[in-house]
Amino acid sequence: MTKFFSGFVCALLFGGATMSCAAAPDTERQYLSGHGKDDAVPWKFFCTTGALSGFWTNLPVPSNWELRGFGNLNYKKDSTNAWTERGLYESTFTLPKAWISRRVFLVFEGAMTDTSAKLNGESAGPTHQGSFYRFKYDVTPLVKFDGPNKLKVEVAKHSANESVNKAERLADYWVFGGIFRPVYLEAVPAEFIERVAIDARHNGAFKLEAFLSGVKDADAVEAQITTLDGKPVGETFGVPASAGPGRLKAELRTSVAAPKQWTAETPNLYFVEVRLKRGSNVLHQVKQRFGFRTMEVRDGEGLFVNGQKIILKGVNRHSFWPDSGRCLSEKVHRLDIETMKDMNMNAVRMSHYPPDAEFLDLCDELGLYVLDELAGWHNHYDTEVGKKLVEEMVTRDVNHPSILFWDNGNEGGFNTNLDYTFYNFDPQQRRVLHPWAPFNGVGTAHYLAFDKAQIAGTGIATYYKDGAEIAETNNPVRYVYLPTEFMHGLYDGGAGAGLEDYWRMMMGSPLCAGGFIWTFTDGGVKRPDTGLIDTSGNQASDGIVGPYREREGSFYAIKEIWSPIAVAPDAKGALLVENHYSFTDANQCRFTWQLRKFPAPAEMKAGFSVIAEAEAKVASIPPGGRGPLNFALPTNWPSADALAIRVNDPSGRELWTWSWPMSGAKKVLRIPEGVSVQQPLAATETERTVEIKVGALAVTISKDTGLLYKVMRGEQIFSLATGPRPPGEGVALLKIEHKPEADGHVVSATYDGELKSVTWRARSNGWVRCDYKLAAGGTQDFFGVVFNYPEAQVKKKRWLGDGPFRVWKNRLRGVGQSVWENDYNDTITGHRGWVYPEFKGCFANVRWLQLETGEGLITVVPENIPFVQVLTPAQPPDELVAKTKVNLPQCGLGFLHGIPPIGSKFKDAHLGGPQSQSNLPAGEYSGAISFFFGPLPGTN
Repeated sequence: MTKFFSGFVCALLFGGATMSCAAAPDTERQYLSGHGKDDAVPWKFFCTTGALSGFWTNLPVPSNWELRGFGNLNYKKDSTNAWTERGLYESTFTLPKAWISRRVFLVFEGAMTDTSAKLNGESAGPTHQGSFYRFKYDVTPLVKFDGPNKLKVEVAKHSANESVNKAERLADYWVFGGIFRPVYLEAVPAEFIERVAIDARHNGAFKLEAFLSGVKDADAVEAQITTLDGKPVGETFGVPASAGPGRLKAELRTSVAAPKQWTAETPNLYFVEVRLKRGSNVLHQVKQRFGFRTMEVRDGEGLFVNGQKIILKGVNRHSFWPDSGRCLSEKVHRLDIETMKDMNMNAVRMSHYPPDAEFLDLCDELGLYVLDELAGWHNHYDTEVGKKLVEEMVTRDVNHPSILFWDNGNEGGFNTNLDYTFYNFDPQQRRVLHPWAPFNGVGTAHYLAFDKAQIAGTGIATYYKDGAEIAETNNPVRYVYLPTEFMHGLYDGGAGAGLEDYWRMMMGSPLCAGGFIWTFTDGGVKRPDTGLIDTSGNQASDGIVGPYREREGSFYAIKEIWSPIAVAPDAKGALLVENHYSFTDANQCRFTWQLRKFPAPAEMKAGFSVIAEAEAKVASIPPGGRGPLNFALPTNWPSADALAIRVNDPSGRELWTWSWPMSGAKKVLRIPEGVSVQQPLAATETERTVEIKVGALAVTISKDTGLLYKVMRGEQIFSLATGPRPPGEGVALLKIEHKPEADGHVVSATYDGELKSVTWRARSNGWVRCDYKLAAGGTQDFFGVVFNYPEAQVKKKRWLGDGPFRVWKNRLRGVGQSVWENDYNDTITGHRGWVYPEFKGCFANVRWLQLETGEGLITVVPENIPFVQVLTPAQPPDELVAKTKVNLPQCGLGFLHGIPPIGSKFKDAHLGGPQSQSNLPAGEYSGAISFFFGPLPGTN
């Protein structure tokens, strides 16, 4: 069990068993439910309408009842038949006798949406409205200690308050119902500390507001800061306590010399123990975790943490798991944060509601900056209920050093009457944002086209109005530019596609503070009625990772682009290190070099072998600096195929591994040269074809087109044919001739049109070489040559080149050079399959490729060809694909000199940066392809 510190609990009770870490003055907690989706506890349950309704049964708590098969499952809004949908819950519990003299509270961490509770037949208090907020009832007069207590809870999925429905349930996400976060009892002494709010600055200045309740004869509040392992930091400090009715506030101050500061790079944490005392007796004590951290927005400059400028590399995250909806677990929270940090992200925006408290605990612990958000998607809460929910949100989350900003709703869902309510409960006075609007010195415009984002990066207020992008060039106010949503993912588009151009531009903009990509996961639920993943058409297919956190190509592109350490050769070939951290010196990272050797095609295996490796020491390179990476290679370096540099952060996490080839394709291939494998060779001409036989191999060229017509090895047909031809084009043959030559036979063809020439050479060692030349001009989605091959025959591919993911013109990052392999799959990214890497698509810098087919092995060696296309990727239906539709040739194999960019959900590709523009070829392009059909000589 992991212990969290979002509350003040020092004792936990499970089914009557007490685990106490202190004596009676502590707050004690007894769970009535599980902690999350993995340990949920069955309660009696009755669903009033929809599936499995009208009878009493059991339902695990916490959970969203729709994903247990009850009620109505809806996306974006409640269907009318869900307006009356309610869940009735019943549970019983007993209380320890030790609680008789204590105040007892019934606490709900979150329930969708209107929640009423009765205990032992009496109302616990008014109905709570709002799903994502902790609320509690004082049930001291209602509990009994001489037998079981009976709890009844009624949850209405559709709120009686229409503003709550508009803020929470008319939104671009799945709308669920149920008690989806834990329920527990808390017991405190009659005089107790209700909560604390901390402002701990990086210079050691410390202020704590302690809110007291029931104080009668307590006379002091004192506190002690400690390390996480309990060592005192500084002296005990305190103030007198005053008696009085209701809630009282005591303010305590101290200063710590040279504290370890909290940042996302250095998540140093402390405890403060706060005690309410009468004389020397401790009446109540609480323990709160915190960090020394100062957050500033310096108008016209940027964001600063602890006096150092920071850049937020963030993502929007829904609280979501396909099998359980918004009901999560520590395991899921940790997985999500580790996945983000593996992507070299340092920030996360809570979209579009406050998360589980445990998620914020882990952000504090593992190091992520957070934007915490009040719900409100295009609509907002009314002021009366909104004020209550802001109080519940801020008082729960105020002590997390990870939180830099409060978001007051999303995309117009701002009740401006609530802006200053946040400050009432936050001694740190964090700024409040209006995501997608310029407010409070920060411009957060969403999804700006590249040219408008350039303008926003100079501090000009830029936003959407009536569907148009408006830039207030006459406004003298200069805003820090922090798009709280950008690079909108959909299927394989957006996210990492186009990011490199945007990020380069943003980092060159004086007032850009980073941004938050939309979005982290594909929001596909596993439907209980079908067992299939449902993304509600294209509404929830926006993720960088899949529903179960399957990593897509954009994951790796983002990881490389956002690596805080970059290694690249300069103009003279020397390796340079750039440090993009804010607080970490490059010499705190671990640099390792490797000399790698790749298997030859005949070895029929993937990966590489390491022939030498060592750690490279780096001199001090402070944040923002550059410096050389120096190391000496061993004498065997000429035998290596590639040099790789891996960089790990101070915790041991890989930032990225770069690799560069050290030899030409022929050396890597290690294929027989010349006539090393002598085979009989003959050529036969018919009226329509030229057939060249090399041993058991027969290659047939059409005399009508000069293209490949047929290949056979013995009796086995290989169906590669009708190439090399320009995609979608016929060919206009001018001349074809053939003749023998040393070590083979050659067929030469010339053309009128885009294709200029093709030369076929069959060699006595069994290799067949095709040289081509084509002319291209104008605006092109792609250009090159293609061959037909039946997809049904393809079983597997193996290649030496960039991988393992395919690329687009505007997503060339996130791949590395090695020998890769994967089995055939028909995944459509974010739409079906979720098997990654995708098999089909365009692959960069391919030095050789093997297809394992139902007809046998086909080995391909391209030369002077930047991209190889393997089959044609299927795409989502036209009504779903939005701006991510791409135009690729229909082919089995394509050898391309230009490939298309891919758009995002709402933006055509051309609205991005330079990499997102169409190809503009001009002139002639040539390439060569060598083929071997069947097992290679020396195949293992």
